[in-house]
Amino acid sequence: MPYIRDKALNADGGPSPGLWGDCPIGLLIQDPNYGVFFHDDFLAFDGAVSANVGRYASAHAWRSYEDTGDSILPDETELGGVIKLSIAATNNNETWLAAGGTKGVLAKIASSAGKDLWFEARVKLHQLTAQNWFFGLAEEGLADADTMEDAGGAMADKDYVGFRVTEDDPSYIDAVHNVASGGGEIVVKDQAKLIEADVWHKLGMRFDPLTGLKFYLDGVALAGVDAVLPTATGFPDGEELTILLGGKNNNAAKIARVDWVRLAQLT
Repeated sequence: MPYIRDKALNADGGPSPGLWGDCPIGLLIQDPNYGVFFHDDFLAFDGAVSANVGRYASAHAWRSYEDTGDSILPDETELGGVIKLSIAATNNNETWLAAGGTKGVLAKIASSAGKDLWFEARVKLHQLTAQNWFFGLAEEGLADADTMEDAGGAMADKDYVGFRVTEDDPSYIDAVHNVASGGGEIVVKDQAKLIEADVWHKLGMRFDPLTGLKFYLDGVALAGVDAVLPTATGFPDGEELTILLGGKNNNAAKIARVDWVRLAQLT
């Protein structure tokens, strides 16, 4: 049975019914032959590492990268499992969290024999000044140094699709995608969402093989934006992807919080 909730609950703290309403979550949990279901509420997250690169115990396996002075830790001020990504004031410090270590992948958005996909994360940014963040799906191995460039917050030329914030427009979330060596990042929607400091926002994507990929913000599909076909210029068509969360600063300390992240894909 599909996961069904009142669409009016798109703005609450749980996954958005407007995005997840047709996802057969129960079936995916009961029988992995039908696909992948990944949900981490960070209830048992362990943030202790002794070097820049660490592996975090949680409901799932994560790989982290933190520059000196940075951290990814459970937030002791939030109930119900929240992690805090803290980037120190040292210029161009960055910190990242990727599912599956350096090799693991969870999804593929493809024009040939593509399968339905759902993704959503609930995030909160502490500041609205000179910050660079990415939340979405990207190729494996990107929990590492220089996943973002030092100047301007542009992502490295890798495979990715999701949401980013850049220091030249730090109060807005943009919807973007890129394929490595494909000619550069494509901005699907500039200033897709005005960020409110210390306010939760839900960032989601839904891929339907018949219609393409739609971006969702706070449970609602972006208005005035056509679904993106995997064959579009700059899209990571058929590339292996995993969940990537993190960012890089510009001279000042930055904090992002993640309440939960969820991904499902049929096989």
